[in-house]
Amino acid sequence: MTVPLVNVRVPMLRARVPSLGAGAAQTRWAAQAVRANLPPTERLLYYGGLGLMATVGVLEWPVAGAVGVGVWLAGRAGAGRRGQAASA
Repeated sequence: MTVPLVNVRVPMLRARVPSLGAGAAQTRWAAQAVRANLPPTERLLYYGGLGLMATVGVLEWPVAGAVGVGVWLAGRAGAGRRGQAASA
């Protein structure tokens, strides 16, 4: 049996690959966003020390977590007071 094919169209899918410049710009943007939200280096070292002590067994994980959250909250409250004093 012969079937005539007239004007058969087969859609071709094309994958769009972003240029290298766009990927580099997105990477820079992501790195800047991460840096803007990281605590200062001294505080990062403090949190790292807490994690290390919990890993080694000097502190229990719940205690290290509670201390870390307490320091974080105290730092945020102190920053809020400093901002209010500067604007007053």
